Amino acid sequence: MAEGTTAKTVVITGAFSYTGKYATRLLLERRYNIRTLTFHPHRENEFGEQVEAFPYNFENAVELERPLRGASCLINTYWGVSHMGVRVLMRR
Repeated sequence: MAEGTTAKTVVITGAFSYTGKYATRLLLERRYNIRTLTFHPHRENEFGEQVEAFPYNFENAVELERPLRGASCLINTYWGVSHMGVRVLMRR
């Protein structure tokens, strides 16, 4: 496991939307720490403060890196996501 990685932290895109909320519920039940990348980081959601929300920004690798730091996994539930940001991140 990479230095600074926490096995219990997962980042999931769209944790407040249809598919993402089901995965988020399961992960929370299993006591994972959840961060989400979302178009609506300030919207009220059923998880309250259990999920830390960050703005969706795959085109800006610097901004994308912050919510991913220390996570062991990224689960992408968005359709049609730009992979450019992911490719840039992988080179870091």
